[in-house]
Amino acid sequence: MGPPMNVHSQCQPDNAMVNMNTHMSDSKDVTCRALDDTLFVESEISIGDVTAGSQDACIFEPIKPLDGPTKFEITYTDSKDEQKTVRTACNFYDPSLR
Repeated sequence: MGPPMNVHSQCQPDNAMVNMNTHMSDSKDVTCRALDDTLFVESEISIGDVTAGSQDACIFEPIKPLDGPTKFEITYTDSKDEQKTVRTACNFYDPSLR
């Protein structure tokens, strides 16, 4: 059995997306936060509950085009009512460099 929530993030010049997949249990009060809050229009996004076996995403809009990776923190309450935190650094992808 894997972790309760898998997190993957991807950054492009015009957005940063944090994807979450839950496994065996629900995750409640899910919130995504950009650790560098000066880069984005909104640095915190609350998405509420994510049910077991499903996925959701937080999409951050940058103040100016992103030019490299940045870090995010996802907090949630697990099925045992314990507060959990997952951190991720996004993979940066610039489509203009193809």
